[in-house]
Amino acid sequence: MNRQKIMPKDPNQLGALWNKESDKGKFMSGYIEVSGEKINIVCFKNSYKKEDKHPDWEILKSKPKGNY
Repeated sequence: MNRQKIMPKDPNQLGALWNKESDKGKFMSGYIEVSGEKINIVCFKNSYKKEDKHPDWEILKSKPKGNY
């Protein structure tokens, strides 16, 4: 029997992200939970950053595969 060790969830955790790579470059994919709703998201490095006040990463609601 293969048992996975399950870590207890931190009450402050809002979600999780995983590093990914595609032919277009590196990004992060994961989810956040807002009011009990799980929302899939993707994070891309901001390629338009010109000043320190511009964000380093952009967070978008994820679309199902094939809808890009």
